[in-house]
Amino acid sequence: MGIALPRSRAQLSTVGLVAAGTVVHLVVGLTLLPQWMFSKYPDFARLLAQGRLRPEEGADVSPLYLLLNLAVSPGAVRVLQSILGALTVPLVFLVARRLFGPLAGWVALVLTAAAAPLMLYEATLEPDLLILVANLGALTLLVVGSPRERPRSAWLAGAVLGLSSALRPSNLAVLGMAVLWLAWITRGLGRRRVVTAAGGALACGALMLVVPMGLVRLSVGQQLAATMSVGEMLHICNRPEGNGIGYQSPALVKLLEQQERSADRPDPFHAIYRRFARAAVGPQISPVACEQYWVERTAAFVTHEPTAWLRLVGAKALVFFAGPDAHDVAEVREAEQALPVPPLVPFRFITAVGLAGLAACLLRRRAVGMLGPYLLALVAVSLVFCVTSRYALMVLPIWCALAGGYVAGIREDQRQPRLLLRSAVALLVPLAIALAPPLRSSTRVIERGAIAGTAASELQRALRAGRIADARRAFVRAQAAQPLVRLSRDLSRVPFEDPALARASADESARAFGTVAGADAYFQARLLGHAGDCGAALPLADRASDRGFFAAVWDVSLDPDLLAAECLLGAGDRTGARTRVERSLQRHPGTLSGLAWAAAADRSAGRRNGPAERELHALHDPLSAGYAFGQALLAWGDPVDGLEEADRVLTSLPEAGVVLHLRARALLALGRRPAALDAYGKALEAFPAHGHETRPFDSLVAEARAANPESPAVLALAAEHAARAGRLDEAREAAEKALTSYGVVAPPQLRDLVRWLRSAQSSASRP
Repeated sequence: MGIALPRSRAQLSTVGLVAAGTVVHLVVGLTLLPQWMFSKYPDFARLLAQGRLRPEEGADVSPLYLLLNLAVSPGAVRVLQSILGALTVPLVFLVARRLFGPLAGWVALVLTAAAAPLMLYEATLEPDLLILVANLGALTLLVVGSPRERPRSAWLAGAVLGLSSALRPSNLAVLGMAVLWLAWITRGLGRRRVVTAAGGALACGALMLVVPMGLVRLSVGQQLAATMSVGEMLHICNRPEGNGIGYQSPALVKLLEQQERSADRPDPFHAIYRRFARAAVGPQISPVACEQYWVERTAAFVTHEPTAWLRLVGAKALVFFAGPDAHDVAEVREAEQALPVPPLVPFRFITAVGLAGLAACLLRRRAVGMLGPYLLALVAVSLVFCVTSRYALMVLPIWCALAGGYVAGIREDQRQPRLLLRSAVALLVPLAIALAPPLRSSTRVIERGAIAGTAASELQRALRAGRIADARRAFVRAQAAQPLVRLSRDLSRVPFEDPALARASADESARAFGTVAGADAYFQARLLGHAGDCGAALPLADRASDRGFFAAVWDVSLDPDLLAAECLLGAGDRTGARTRVERSLQRHPGTLSGLAWAAAADRSAGRRNGPAERELHALHDPLSAGYAFGQALLAWGDPVDGLEEADRVLTSLPEAGVVLHLRARALLALGRRPAALDAYGKALEAFPAHGHETRPFDSLVAEARAANPESPAVLALAAEHAARAGRLDEAREAAEKALTSYGVVAPPQLRDLVRWLRSAQSSASRP
């Protein structure tokens, strides 16, 4: 005979277990990730406190989160976020228990307490964790607080969702959906109750939204309609290069951001985006007009290539329901590698079980309350904008609650075994999504990118310590995982053009990843191309193309057909190259890389302003189009038009190092060697932290040094050039001479180079 516990004792036991789970989550998170990550908001708060934050830049950040960072130190914000994040454990428990029963509550509690993404973003100084907590608090009030009978629960939920929207305005979709749901559930109680509950929630939400935004408006003076750069975000989330995960920023914007980022400009990305809009429309347009310009660019893609856009939306939906482990903050990606998974639970597992729970509820026709409208709102926002782990974090509690419902449903179905079939069918939904070929390719790219990021961090540490051999080994590993690490990382002290290093990376890639999958075949082909072995690269590019692989780094297409076109063009087969470019655009219409190459092919055949060139300028901003077009024109052997495109871009971006380098290459191809040398030197000076190609300029620099053996400027350029090419003894000799010639007026960049070369020499001499 069992002994029943008194109700009060059972309640105390439940409270104690929930509290224990909450404390465990808090302690584990602070222990594994004690330091805060990502300094954007602390830097913006510092600039605001010093009165140096410009009004336009104030619109680039979350209004309420900026005020929080202004009031509290980064370390305190990090601890506060862990405490608030720990509150999700009892809140998810309450929601799951109310909707699906006690067992569901406990399952949801365990998943939430062990959720790796939750701990990661508790340590990340971005507003996403606070948005999650605010949304979940409002959801708990709407599920547990009986807003149908108690309108005050609805008002409080509306106020909390207003604060959430002040953290990120796109959360107005959740507020709007909550208001509609309140109107629906109170429709049978009379118009007055509908107005009281739904209207009151809306009014409270609007009030809590306006107050913090108004405070930032008074402090900084930005235009509220441009808050958090909605037009730019819409644009980068809806590019022809998109594959559903993350976003595709214009490569030239990202490269210029790397060049200009500093302590005084911690996040120049949005300001650069406005420069691009003003270069297209006019220098005097307002921030709101800049956002409108990017909305128009997005609309151009939708109207010119509606099938491609719908395919992108479908890919976003696939990624959303698969649970993206796609972090857009490099520090978070690296921190994730150190977390013990398992026992911590990854995003993808939680999403899969939660999706099975959602499917099971639909099969059982079981109501899910406000979870359904909340999930619908987040799906809509993700499909309109982007799917990243940071944004998808908002739906994590829903998946945990639905996962609890799935387990509880299996227990219920055990009483009637034939009903277990519903649970089995529900499990097929996440399984089918996980096995979708496009998702597997995207996942492979993310996995390889994470490995490349870790190796690239080791590379930078080795370079700072002057350990050249270790740095080169780290570069081989990084390039093996992601060959386009050349584009996104500082390789100014690594001879990345060396075919021997590319061959070593190809060997490492084949050993670590194989060449069977489309993604692996593409990257192997790219590495063999870097090694100068296009004969071996072409069959692998064909394999990747046949298996439907396509991805992008920023808006640079990772397209097997374009890779094959590069190889064929290098071998002199212009007809074959043109055919592969046309095939690329048939499969992936509207891409910047594809249109630039197609337009350049037309120019090489004597056709100006053809269909590809017109579409290039219709879909893409003038600066991005000009830079990509200039690169393609040089590849097709047209330096005259390539120089014209480079000069056109430099009219608006005179300091852009990568465009100066493009201009130098065009001038060199035209035989204008003094002008080419000048442009090359300006490129290295403007953007020193970039892996500019050096090999085309070897003879040019050698000629200049022979003609001016004592010129400090020529010696400094020769030293920088040799260091980038990996010829450190030559670099050291030229740098020391240049430093002596300059004396006290030596440029800081030269002094830094000399210090690094001496450090490298000292490190090499140690046993």
